[in-house]
Amino acid sequence: MLAIFIVTSVFFTSTLSQDVNRILELYNSGLGSKSDEMCLVHDIGCSDCHTISICMVGMNRLKIPCAEPNNYCKDGGCMPTSDNTCPAEASEFDCASNEGTFPDPKDCTMYHVCLNGSAYDYKCKLPFTVYSPETKTCVRKSLKHKCSTVLCTQDGQKVAYPSDPSIFFVCQNGEPAVLQTCPKFSVLNEKTQQCKEHCAEEGPIPDLNDEKSFYECVWKLGTIYVMEHRLCPQIANVVKSVFDPEKRECVLVTAD
Repeated sequence: MLAIFIVTSVFFTSTLSQDVNRILELYNSGLGSKSDEMCLVHDIGCSDCHTISICMVGMNRLKIPCAEPNNYCKDGGCMPTSDNTCPAEASEFDCASNEGTFPDPKDCTMYHVCLNGSAYDYKCKLPFTVYSPETKTCVRKSLKHKCSTVLCTQDGQKVAYPSDPSIFFVCQNGEPAVLQTCPKFSVLNEKTQQCKEHCAEEGPIPDLNDEKSFYECVWKLGTIYVMEHRLCPQIANVVKSVFDPEKRECVLVTAD
C-alpha cells in the first residue's frame, strides 16, 4: 500500500539530490519494470503521458505506470487528469468523414476533435461547465448553454443534437453511434430524416436541391424568419449563374 501511495501521490518538486531516498524507495518497491538502459545520471521524469521514468547512476532505468485516479505523468509525478497537460489520445468516437470539433452525444461535458479520420477526446475541466457547439469551447452552464444529449429510440434513426441541429447522430444498437453533419445553412428535420434549409439570420442561403436558386431570409419575430425563394439570373445562351454558398450571392458560370 505504501509503494502504491508513493507512485500515485508523490509529486517530485525538490532537487535531484533531495530525491535520492525517494528514488531508492521506488527502486525497491517492486513496482514497474527495468529497461536495458544503464543510467549515467540521476533523473526523474516521464517516458510518456502515463509512465514515470526514474534513473539512478549505475542502475537500469525504471519505468512505473501511473495508477488511477492520478493516471497522468507530469514532471516525474502522477496527477489527476484535470491537471495534466498531456495531449489527447485517439478514441473510439466515430467521426465518419467529418473534420472539426463536435459534441459528445451522451456527455455534455465532453467533446471530440476529429482530424484525419481519428477522434481525440477532451473534457471540460471546471465545475458547472458544458461544451458549446456555438463557441466550440467549454462554457458555464446557463439557460443559453444547456446540457444537451442525444436519445435514441430506434436503430437507423437520425437524431439531431439539441444545441445545434446541424449536427446529428445515426443510432446503432440503441446508442448514438455515427456523427453526421448537414450542409451549411441547414439543419436535420427529424420527421423527414433529411437536412433542410434553415434561417438563423437575415440574408441569402442556398437551395439544397437547386444550385441556381436560393432563399432570402427575412426576420419576422423572435427566432422566426420568412424564407423567400429566388432564382439566380438565367438568360438562354447569354447568362447562366448559380448561387455560391461561400460568397452568398449569385455568380456567373463561365464556359470551359
